[in-house]
Amino acid sequence: HGTPSRKAPILFLMLYSFNDGRSISRLDGLSLRWYRAVFANEAIASAALNSVLLAVIAASLATVMATAAALAMVRMRV
Repeated sequence: HGTPSRKAPILFLMLYSFNDGRSISRLDGLSLRWYRAVFANEAIASAALNSVLLAVIAASLATVMATAAALAMVRMRV
């Protein structure tokens, strides 16, 4: 769970990732400006797509393996 103070840095990071300005010390409005700039770079977009693909494959394999293990445990009455 964690205390709110432990979550604050992540929440600020998420909020400031949508900052329209160049300053990291003040919020100049919200936009997708920086996300567009990052994904306009073909190498970064390709790396992000590879990461998502790998995450989907890993999650799918983990789900299949966990399901098989759970079925085996139920049948063995562990």
